[in-house]
Amino acid sequence: MNAKSNPAGYSRYLWLTLGAFVLFLVTFLLYLQAVRDRDRVSESRRRSFLIAEALRQSSDDLTRIARAYVVTGDSAYRQQFDEILDARDGKTALVAEYQNIYWELLQAPAQNSCPDCRGIPLVAVIREAGFTEDELEDLESAKNQSDLLAATEYAAMELANPTYAPDIAQRSQAIAMLHDAAYNQAKASIKTAIGAFNRKADVRTRAAVYSAESYADKLRTAFVVFCALLLSLLAAMRFRIASILGGSVQELHARIARLGSGDFSASISVPKGREFSILGWLSETQANLARIDARRNDAEERIRYLAHFDVLTGLPNRLQLQERAVQAFGRARQEGKPIALMLLDLDLFKDINDTLGHGVGDALLVDLARRLRALAGDDDTISRVGGDEFIFLLFGASEAGAASAAQRILDVIAAPCQVEHHELNVSGSIGIAMYPSHGEDFEVLSRRADAAMYQIKRDGRHGYTFYSMQLEAHKVRGLQIANALRHALARGQFRLVYQPQVSACDGTLVGAEALIRWTHPELGEVPPAEFIPIAEDSGLIIPIGEWVLRTAVRQARAWMRDGLPPLVIAVNLSAIQFRHPGLPSQVTTILEEEGLPAEYLELELTESVAMREPDRAIAIMDALHERGVRLSIDDFGTGYSSLNYLKKFKVYKLKIDRSFVRDIYTDVDDRAIVEAVTHMAGSLGLLTIAEGVETLEQLEILKAQGCDELQGYLVSKPLSADQFEAMVRVGALGPAFLT
Repeated sequence: MNAKSNPAGYSRYLWLTLGAFVLFLVTFLLYLQAVRDRDRVSESRRRSFLIAEALRQSSDDLTRIARAYVVTGDSAYRQQFDEILDARDGKTALVAEYQNIYWELLQAPAQNSCPDCRGIPLVAVIREAGFTEDELEDLESAKNQSDLLAATEYAAMELANPTYAPDIAQRSQAIAMLHDAAYNQAKASIKTAIGAFNRKADVRTRAAVYSAESYADKLRTAFVVFCALLLSLLAAMRFRIASILGGSVQELHARIARLGSGDFSASISVPKGREFSILGWLSETQANLARIDARRNDAEERIRYLAHFDVLTGLPNRLQLQERAVQAFGRARQEGKPIALMLLDLDLFKDINDTLGHGVGDALLVDLARRLRALAGDDDTISRVGGDEFIFLLFGASEAGAASAAQRILDVIAAPCQVEHHELNVSGSIGIAMYPSHGEDFEVLSRRADAAMYQIKRDGRHGYTFYSMQLEAHKVRGLQIANALRHALARGQFRLVYQPQVSACDGTLVGAEALIRWTHPELGEVPPAEFIPIAEDSGLIIPIGEWVLRTAVRQARAWMRDGLPPLVIAVNLSAIQFRHPGLPSQVTTILEEEGLPAEYLELELTESVAMREPDRAIAIMDALHERGVRLSIDDFGTGYSSLNYLKKFKVYKLKIDRSFVRDIYTDVDDRAIVEAVTHMAGSLGLLTIAEGVETLEQLEILKAQGCDELQGYLVSKPLSADQFEAMVRVGALGPAFLT
């Protein structure tokens, strides 16, 4: 870059100028201080001579006044004599700028009062003036001799005092005392001492004044030099600014305004040697912006494409689909034709991304989009609206035509797809909503197709279904429950009921299972099977589960305090609760706070939860087992238990699912399964408990097969805490054990 237009060079000049300005300012301030010091030294010199002059003048005034008094006997002179002595000795104020006071006293004594002057002895004034020891010695000598002379003068005035009617001889003697050789010699010694002081003070103060003036002159010279340097640097900076700008400020403003308005057509000419100036940079910017402007149309076209089409598959995106849907609905209204809106969601597509990577997943989506595009007619629209979601807008399709099209789509995507070295097979779930029977708005139809698609997901995937009002009602019901569930715990809408658990052989009460119930003021009694999954999806199961656990433990402890025989209270754990890392600590805290021994708490978890992450489940079970808490496997036989893991689980009881108990009297397979479970549990040292026992026939078979415990309506339905306590106290545990 050209040195003359180098911003770094300008920066250096800027710093140099700033430094010169600082030096200029410092020397100027020092110069002002030097001038003040010079004036102060000059004033000190002047005051030194004034003090000496005041001493000489006062001595002369005393002489004149004393001689006048002796000659005239006028008492005013005597009074003035005393006033001068009092002022010199600090008894009254010392008159500032004392000189020729004798004549002023004679003319108007009252005019010489000084209310603002200090009353300080003349000797003290001399000592405060900052004189050297030699100078002080001379002045003090003069003052002392003046005081001695004043004593002589005072004696002469006493001798000539008219009050005592002195004779002429006494007055002549007094006059002689003030004019003899001794008196004149004393006066001369005073003047000699003051003259010696003046000479010494003159040498000293003259040197101080000269030094102060010399220092001030040097600073003035430095100040002028730095001023000249600052002016030269400012001139150089002005030149460099012009070099950096490359043109006038007005020209730069006009160029920038033109570029800011979007006019890049006019090129900017730069004088030779100013290529690296701001004007040169503007010229380069103008050229670059002109090239960018030339490509802008292509970029805008690309942006318009990206705004309406999916980048990966090239299919219309949701925005383009909505625009086409509006056109299609308008045409359908005019022609009286139906439209089918189908929402396709690939089943378990996330597993492909998670296991094989997003690159393989994207390649699969591209291939599926190619296949689906081949199915579309001229009036149809296929759009990718999400990661693995596609929407089909089939103009003129009836319900039968939509069903046929949905099956073709499922068949096409089911064909194997080769991606790299992977052969992939996928399936899909399709929800269908019809225009106008299911809605006349794109958002309404897409939402209802989505509801139908999720119904297929719940039913096992890989299929299609049409929207129905029942689906909408189910979805609305789910939203109502989810919203109400958020406030149910705080509003005290939950309660626990307790179902007795008894020994299968003699009906002895061994425990109770705590079951949650929810009564909503508007929704009524909401079954656990309906609200528990919603609570798990929303995360509310954690605080609800903690409430259930604490309430059940508190109730068990209350029964023990009230004299009921100790029994084990069983509490169900959801999958989310069981996976929570703080579960063991939470259980321990609740037991300690409520005062229930750990052996009276049993936590139930389903077989599927225990087997989802068996190694992690083992760690959690071990932690709970170490705290003394009992664990049981609920719904045993409905999952995929591994005997290898089962023997590692720290459980003491298996609960046989009611689905095997219900038909045990008539279904030999159920009977065989129950028998196998009881024998296996016995060999592992585990207890078994059957749930859902309702008949005596079921009871007899279970007892014969070695089942240890049971619960169900044959024993008792779930009871409130008060009902449970009353039942235990009277021993009414059901008809099976009354005989």
